[in-house]
Amino acid sequence: MRIHVKLKLFASLRKYAPGGSTDGVMELEQGTRISQLLDRLGIEPRTAKIILRNARHAEPEDVLADGDVLAVFPPLAGG
Repeated sequence: MRIHVKLKLFASLRKYAPGGSTDGVMELEQGTRISQLLDRLGIEPRTAKIILRNARHAEPEDVLADGDVLAVFPPLAGG
């Protein structure tokens, strides 16, 4: 079974967006973990500092579900 996940990549992670879109829908196998999706996109774990699934904190080993919205941020800096 396939699931659909909306992916939003921010700041320096935008370059990893499939098809050049900063947010889009990806079709994945049911049971896919966040870490597997990031690996598929070529995003190293240390560069995905903040991960939100449906606007809540998520861990790389969490399993994605159909309709999830995944937002991934790099390390943030500022003053």
